[in-house]
Amino acid sequence: MIVLIAALVVAGAAVYAGQQIAGALGARREDATRARLATLLQTFGHAQAAAQADPRALLAWQPVAKTARGLFPEEFAALDRAAGATFPFTKSNSKPRTPAGPRTGSRGSARTTPSTS
Repeated sequence: MIVLIAALVVAGAAVYAGQQIAGALGARREDATRARLATLLQTFGHAQAAAQADPRALLAWQPVAKTARGLFPEEFAALDRAAGATFPFTKSNSKPRTPAGPRTGSRGSARTTPSTS
């Protein structure tokens, strides 16, 4: 009977140790995933800025982004969800931005009311 109780105690300790190890490995994997996400954000954040400043930069960065998406599909899926669009480049990223300012021309000019004098 004592041998059976001892075996149960040892088995319980082994299960507990296994759970602790699995939890630590899971946390380690999660930390590694977060580190990869941060690195991808940092890298392709600069790429987005470069492409917005000069659309020709998109030609250089797009193949790199495609390769990275193939290497890290889960990470890019998370970034896509967070961005609400395909990260790092969407169709709107590839269009050059025009500076905001007052429009000129006949359609954009201010209307004046005729004076009643």
